[in-house]
Amino acid sequence: VKFEEVTLPDVKENAPLLEALKNALAENQISTDKKDRLIHAAGKAFRDLFRLRRGQVDYAPDIIVYPASEKDVVAIINAANEHNAVIIPFGGGTNIAGCLEPHDKTGRFVVSLDMCRMYHVLEVDKRSLTARMEAGVYGPHMEEQLEEHGVTLGHFPDSFVHSTLGGWVATRSAGMQSDKYGKIEDMVLSVRMVTPSGLLVTRTVPKSSNGIDVNHICIGSEGILGVITEVSLQVHR
Repeated sequence: VKFEEVTLPDVKENAPLLEALKNALAENQISTDKKDRLIHAAGKAFRDLFRLRRGQVDYAPDIIVYPASEKDVVAIINAANEHNAVIIPFGGGTNIAGCLEPHDKTGRFVVSLDMCRMYHVLEVDKRSLTARMEAGVYGPHMEEQLEEHGVTLGHFPDSFVHSTLGGWVATRSAGMQSDKYGKIEDMVLSVRMVTPSGLLVTRTVPKSSNGIDVNHICIGSEGILGVITEVSLQVHR
């Protein structure tokens, strides 16, 4: 099936939301382009590829936004919350867990929030062996940045090339070296997650016995509680 022959669902209307997004973001951070909508409608799982080869696209986001900072994510989520829209966080878009598919039954406006512009390793502490990173960084680019400091995260899932740090945390990822370094949940020290109720920030401490471990509420949440913007993790030489 040729791209030109693929039919996408029509873009729904939500003028107040579009106005709020345009006021908060730059022009190149917003897209309703057909190709962008198609890319954000399906992943790389077998079921997605099967449907695309047949030209079957049952749903597609109405708009794609590309935040470049946590401040942008806050503005997007506040706008969507105020104007009754659905947010689907988009990392690498593998969609192995089916997280790209909207389960809203009321036909609300759907915003795909693509984290690809938040890809920096912000800080590496080589003495404590910790690293603070933005959630949109892809596996290979993350390891390239960590290698400059002589460390590695040591997390290599099968989707390593096509997936992001935020996606690993949101889906409680396991990797091919989990028997040595542990799963992603064993590496996470703290997170920053933007929710409709505000910014959730946990502390970067080795262990805590004080009540509920909020990190483990965020890990594996698959985007239903908020958007993970930053993660601090244990790294290795």
